[in-house]
Amino acid sequence: MNVPPDKNLYTISRGDYVLAGAVLALAITAIAATLHRPADAEARALIHVGTAPVQELDLATDRMVTNLVAGHMAEFEINTGRIRVREITCPQKLCQHTGWISRPGEMIVCVPNKILIEVTAQSGHSDYDAVSH
Repeated sequence: MNVPPDKNLYTISRGDYVLAGAVLALAITAIAATLHRPADAEARALIHVGTAPVQELDLATDRMVTNLVAGHMAEFEINTGRIRVREITCPQKLCQHTGWISRPGEMIVCVPNKILIEVTAQSGHSDYDAVSH
């Protein structure tokens, strides 16, 4: 009982192309909207060592900040509403390799030195509903 396959079953119709194009356009729009959202103008960076907050930095002003953090000299670079660890004297340099963060809820974490740098928003707006620890 060999039944020949239906040839129409394997052909791509005009509607298939329209549907694929619409899905692709929607995906590109969603990605572009997520990646190109401006940073919060009132964003701040909180630096913690262990559980204790050490310093709070305003991200609105471009500058370099040098500070002794967890026994290591750290140089933070703030540029156009974002922050990074530009240089740190610890041997692992884990936080230095993380790069830039700018959106509320983003963090730079160095577990060996117990350093946490977190971007927060004054307006209370965050990209995340909740963070699970």
